[in-house]
Amino acid sequence: MSLRAALLGANGYGGAGLIERLRRHPAIGELRYASRSYAGRPVSDAWPQWAGLTDAVFVTPDEALDGADVAFLATPHGATAPWVRAALEAGARVIDLSADSRLDAATYARWYGEHPHPGDLELARYGLVEAHRAELPGATLVAAPGCNATAVSLALLPFAADGLLGEGQPPVCSVLAGASGAGR
Repeated sequence: MSLRAALLGANGYGGAGLIERLRRHPAIGELRYASRSYAGRPVSDAWPQWAGLTDAVFVTPDEALDGADVAFLATPHGATAPWVRAALEAGARVIDLSADSRLDAATYARWYGEHPHPGDLELARYGLVEAHRAELPGATLVAAPGCNATAVSLALLPFAADGLLGEGQPPVCSVLAGASGAGR
């Protein structure tokens, strides 16, 4: 299998992590790196560690989505939903690293304003594999869980599985985050 992949937001920290993984993934045949601010420039302009390892050049998001089988969206919360819609309309399966696909419409509205494509939220499957593995095969839109939610969820899953979480009293969790949680 040789998939054509688009990586939108390839110039941010989430994008950098995906570059590292997708370049080595055996199912990825072609990978296009998209960034509005770096379009037309070498990937090494944003990530000097790739100098000499790739001659790839950033393209616009629209160029990256053209013909893509799968789109990875590492774009900012609150700005990703239109790109999700564009990728779905282009026929790509989507993995959204932002919060734009992981919240219900009411919760999203409280944090980011009205969701521009609330119907897409019905398609989204929550990508915490340890808890939702059976829901992910064949999904057209996967909402990647956030780093803090993943840390807390993975810690609590064994307790939930054994029925040890009280109904009326939710657990209280503290998460300490480093610089990458704030973006580039």
